[in-house]
Amino acid sequence: MNEPEWITGSFEGEVWLSTDGKNTVRILAKDEAGRLSGLMWAKKTYEELIAKYKTKQEINKETYQNGNGASQTFKKEQDKEMQEGCAHQSYKVAVVKKDGPNQGKQFKSCNNCKKFLGFI
Repeated sequence: MNEPEWITGSFEGEVWLSTDGKNTVRILAKDEAGRLSGLMWAKKTYEELIAKYKTKQEINKETYQNGNGASQTFKKEQDKEMQEGCAHQSYKVAVVKKDGPNQGKQFKSCNNCKKFLGFI
């Protein structure tokens, strides 16, 4: 295999692909020449990954713009609750008393509809 002319040192390179857009390029070198060559390889490889697969931020932006993201789902739930008459404008904080993994944790619940609003 012919190496590009800019590779002058010895290094090992790894590429970790991820379905959530958090791809990783990593190098390991024992000397300065290897680190410099590895850095140039890593930068070029990472730029190619971004061009082909996009970054996590770009993927999230597209997801939310298309209405497929969690924030859109949450907004739809809020809109539905407002139409039904409860917008969770006030809540109380309570502590889980039942035996189990959540015992002692604080949580919020709506004063009007008594819906669970999450742990604190």
